[in-house]
Amino acid sequence: MDYYTRIEKGDLTGVSDASAPNLASFVLLDPAAARFYDDLDGAAATCVKILRAQAEAMPHDTQLSQLVGELTTRSEDFSARWAAHDVGVHRAGTKILHHHEVREPALGFEELALDSAPSIALSAYIAEPTAPTAERLQLLAAWNAADATELRRI
Repeated sequence: MDYYTRIEKGDLTGVSDASAPNLASFVLLDPAAARFYDDLDGAAATCVKILRAQAEAMPHDTQLSQLVGELTTRSEDFSARWAAHDVGVHRAGTKILHHHEVREPALGFEELALDSAPSIALSAYIAEPTAPTAERLQLLAAWNAADATELRRI
């Protein structure tokens, strides 16, 4: 469930002491998540259901155990959700995010799981080509490209 992201040019490094930048740690521990997710409660519920499914599939995974332990001790919300024993997957849908530059892009997504390694999945996020979100993402990409060009000059 580890996702490496730099949305909003942010860096989630350090959010979780148990592992590399992790979506569950961001959603359940970082106050910035409330500004980022349109439905933070839904995002938290989904994260816990996925973690529960992974814990059942990989009961001896040390990093996963450390993450669950950290979340349990640092988040009452996580502890309550974990105790409910809800298990699930979240393979497709729409995410509405908040971004300080491009407002609220609505992205369709689909998760592609590997049958040979169920703990590994690739998530693809897609904007309809003619939707306002696609235009906003192109603008964001152009700004990032300009920033990268500026950094190479330094």
